[in-house]
Amino acid sequence: MRFVVSKSEQAQAAGLVFRARDLLVKQRTQIINALRGHLAEFGIVAAKGPARVPQLMLAVEDPDEPIPELARPILQMLIETLRGLDKQIARLDHEIAQRAKENEAARFCRKLWLRTERCPSSMLLLMRRAAQTAQQATVADFWHTPPVPFASCAPSRCHSRSRERILST
Repeated sequence: MRFVVSKSEQAQAAGLVFRARDLLVKQRTQIINALRGHLAEFGIVAAKGPARVPQLMLAVEDPDEPIPELARPILQMLIETLRGLDKQIARLDHEIAQRAKENEAARFCRKLWLRTERCPSSMLLLMRRAAQTAQQATVADFWHTPPVPFASCAPSRCHSRSRERILST
């Protein structure tokens, strides 16, 4: 059996912003998929991904599109929900960035990343982890994190396994 040191209330509160953001991103994905699916029933199709959502929004707002008038207000409600989620996610991203600026370990990681130009997603996760630690975290504490395979981590080959290793520790 392995014993783990319990987190302080401060550390749990610091991690809350990340869990809340993950929840909102999942909800945004659900709304996007629902909007895409409902519009596909009426013959309006767009490629996957959040970058193509504005096309779907324009289709709902366009009166020339073949969308029944009974469905249009409901689809607009989904779009309003999606815009609200985007605003909330942006607020949480701003909060994470502010916390990372205040944390010495996160600032150090950012400097290291800028110097070595390593994999952006892995370094972002390292910065977030550093920001999530308690306020008294130092650079020396941060060096005890498991190594990430930066040498093989080109921006096009960032694997989820390295992210999982970072987040599981």
